[in-house]
Amino acid sequence: MKRTMVAAIVSVVVFSGISYSQEVKPPQMPEKVQAALERMVGIWSVEGDPGEDGTRLKGKTVVQWTPGKQYLIVNSEYQIGDISTYDTMIIGWDGLSKDGIILYRMAPVGQHSNLRLRVVSDTVLDGESAGVAEGKKSKAKGRFVHQGPDKVTYHETESTLGGESQPDWKVVYIRIKKN
Repeated sequence: MKRTMVAAIVSVVVFSGISYSQEVKPPQMPEKVQAALERMVGIWSVEGDPGEDGTRLKGKTVVQWTPGKQYLIVNSEYQIGDISTYDTMIIGWDGLSKDGIILYRMAPVGQHSNLRLRVVSDTVLDGESAGVAEGKKSKAKGRFVHQGPDKVTYHETESTLGGESQPDWKVVYIRIKKN
């Protein structure tokens, strides 16, 4: 019985056309997505207004390509009032559309989200996010607007946390250095 099972598995692998020695080439990323991602590369100062209480967010974000320029790795460090935190994001083409970008965000305090964006123009990315924050489901609409080559504003609206409406907020990124 075991020999029959092993023979069946080997036959499937050999005759299915699967070759583990062949290099798999990713599909060609659309030019408008490639350009939108390229505009994000660099080291950025970050300042924002994440809440109603007047607490300011300040920090630094480093955005760089992975080898082969298939997606971006983003590492950020923030100070929000007395709290220091960080997060990591992966940003890349959604693989299906001519203008889709997906951003995955993970933070050490149990927060994670994915933001599905669409390249609206050379300067605007629009999208919606879903995730978890403070142990509750979260969702929002987000918009990145490039206000020149070295300034980007992210504005989050229609945000909910655990089904409760949250205040709108924005973050301003100023490029310190192009990588």
